[in-house]
Amino acid sequence: MTSICSTIFHLSAKQEALHASLQEIAEQKAEGIPTSRHPPVTIHTYPFVSASPPFPFEAGPPIDHASGKVSSIAPYLRSANNLSYTRTLALLRRELGPHFPFEKLWERHTYFVSSPRVVPGGCVSTPYVNHVPTMTGGVGFQDLARFYKYHFVRENITPPDTELITISRTIGADRVIDEMIFKCTHTTEIDYFLPGIKPTGKPLEIALVGVVAFRGDKLTFDTPRSYWDQASVLVQLGLLEPGNLPVAGVDVARKVVDPFGQPSNRLLTRWKESEGLPVD
Repeated sequence: MTSICSTIFHLSAKQEALHASLQEIAEQKAEGIPTSRHPPVTIHTYPFVSASPPFPFEAGPPIDHASGKVSSIAPYLRSANNLSYTRTLALLRRELGPHFPFEKLWERHTYFVSSPRVVPGGCVSTPYVNHVPTMTGGVGFQDLARFYKYHFVRENITPPDTELITISRTIGADRVIDEMIFKCTHTTEIDYFLPGIKPTGKPLEIALVGVVAFRGDKLTFDTPRSYWDQASVLVQLGLLEPGNLPVAGVDVARKVVDPFGQPSNRLLTRWKESEGLPVD
């Protein structure tokens, strides 16, 4: 069988005719390929982006990003650029390298961040951290050094009994994604999770996801990012009454740890209406 150089195409969803013709070629080249090998031709399409000029040319380079500078890039264009970049990088790294130990790099970064002295060498020139629900973090080394030193690693910020339990870890071509449980007793004012909220003394369990991206062997400008259910946090601390709202407390985190240990659909008030109805 004739070998073919691995090829990847990124198309606008508007390029339907080109997509159809390339798909036919991709299927032909994939015939007889064992599952231990990657398909030689892959095609990806992206909605709501231009075919001409090619959509990657419509966004500026990452170096243009700066603190306080509002980007005019449309969300669909940003999405297409990010996805096409990662997919292309996955192919290039697979075929050519280099292969960086992202887990080790991330663990080294967290080791240095946990000390009062933040070392800039592990990040690109414009690093960025965003804790999404509270929008805490910063852009640029100065902001991040200030944030980590005074609002993250100080002894009076993170409760002393804090535990961080990793549920899963996904490693991609340019990022590490951790699914975790953060457990503590709310005995300090946790600036990054609960800014402005005085200690309640109540136990707290938070299911969160952290996204860490790299450019080469350095943390990139647009991560780390972390996501969690702030409503669950507020319910656990008695700061939000669930009432008729579709929110839950500690059960949110515990169902992540043990999916079968907590019932589903308790907040779905219409769940009983479908009981006994056919599902085929």
